Amino acid sequence: MNQAWVLLTYRARRDPSRHRVAVWRQLKAAGALYLQDSVCALPNRDEHRALFERLAAEILDNDGTAVVLVAQGIDEHTERSIEDRFNAERGHDYAEITEQCEALLEEFRRETGRSRFSFAALEDTESNLDRLRRWLERVARRDFFDAPDGTHARDAIARCEAAYETFSGMVLEHGEDGAAAMTTDTTVDS
Repeated sequence: MNQAWVLLTYRARRDPSRHRVAVWRQLKAAGALYLQDSVCALPNRDEHRALFERLAAEILDNDGTAVVLVAQGIDEHTERSIEDRFNAERGHDYAEITEQCEALLEEFRRETGRSRFSFAALEDTESNLDRLRRWLERVARRDFFDAPDGTHARDAIARCEAAYETFSGMVLEHGEDGAAAMTTDTTVDS
């Protein structure tokens, strides 16, 4: 193991709250783990140190306090605990993506069952699929330790992509009005 960590410990001004919220959002977007109140950790990488240095400067400019530290040589148990906490957070993110994929697959099934093969329905489902893909990409960038739930989310996206391909073929087959008669093999598999 022997992972090096970059830590940001800070105290942001309470008022106005927008400064505190802006810091919190940037930390969450980067995948930082709160070890305790106002103490965040990320794997020690150039981009993470740069982020913490920039945030520390912002906090200091807004009358707060901030210190950036690099920690190494943490015992194996503590290091494993930190990595497990990172994976648990990413696991929650991946579970949400998987849940949303299941909802999209249900939407494909519903549209197919109603024989609603319109281009509007196709555009709507395509937009939802694109949103899920972008979400997965953002989470994957924050997945520093290959959280096991990532595989489930990637598989769910793949199922949605396959269902989309099937559904788009049906829309093209049935045309804009979606009123053409369905054949018996037009169900969308999940």
